[in-house]
Amino acid sequence: MGKPVNSKSIMSDGNDLFRALSFAISQRQEYHLQVRKKIVDHILHISKDLSSYVPDPFENAAEYVRIRKMKVPKTLGTELEILAASHFMHADIYTFANNKWIKYSAHQIDKDINVENEAIYLQHDEKSSHYEVVMDVEGNSICNLQEKSKENEDCTSVEYELDQISRNNCIDTKNNNTLLNETQVDLTVLRRKRKREL
Repeated sequence: MGKPVNSKSIMSDGNDLFRALSFAISQRQEYHLQVRKKIVDHILHISKDLSSYVPDPFENAAEYVRIRKMKVPKTLGTELEILAASHFMHADIYTFANNKWIKYSAHQIDKDINVENEAIYLQHDEKSSHYEVVMDVEGNSICNLQEKSKENEDCTSVEYELDQISRNNCIDTKNNNTLLNETQVDLTVLRRKRKREL
């Protein structure tokens, strides 16, 4: 995959990861609080499966969530949230940092999970710890990224690189979906709705 050449700006307010995930699902950033809640709850739900990915000095996922105050808006997300999001959404998430793509996959947590054909793409600015949604890469539009993501061999799969990228945001594709006008948004329903509209 080539380098990102066009990206969607994500508001930088500490909710960046969750805003980007919200945008990836619905083409709107404002559902970030619901997305945060779902992802943090999922971290706690699969805490045993995430134990080898919890960064130092935390002993487990519950301690990580509590001490870092991940349930509190504007608390920056980390690679652990990206990995948990990939598992929760059954989708690979790619981040571009230090001139390379890093792949976060639900398969890292559960080898038997069914991962969607679609992927989420972000660009990470390490100086500002900010993520943008990747829309185009050199030689490809985001539409073609979906085809390449399953066969891509030039990206690094994250195993224990949790400290290399400290904050994150995620992205996705080309759809002009509308989100349900509800305050409580269920990501599973949104994912199904998005697939139906494709």
